[in-house]
Amino acid sequence: MQQRGRKPGCSDIVALGQRQRLYDEYDRLCAEERSNDPIRAMYLPRAYYIDKLFDLHIAPWSKSRIRRLLMYRYSDDRK
Repeated sequence: MQQRGRKPGCSDIVALGQRQRLYDEYDRLCAEERSNDPIRAMYLPRAYYIDKLFDLHIAPWSKSRIRRLLMYRYSDDRK
């Protein structure tokens, strides 16, 4: 039987918790970089943080999925 709708792990309760943990960890990494060297932190690309988040294995998502989540974070929060 073919599954319809969103893939499992996309919008269920577990995924929402993982997404929130990813956002919290991203905020922590950004704050840590800003406290260590504010000028360097201004010029760090988002890919730097994506690589670090991917290495933490918070969720079974790819780097492109993590990048997409961070890009659309604030528009998703408004919904």
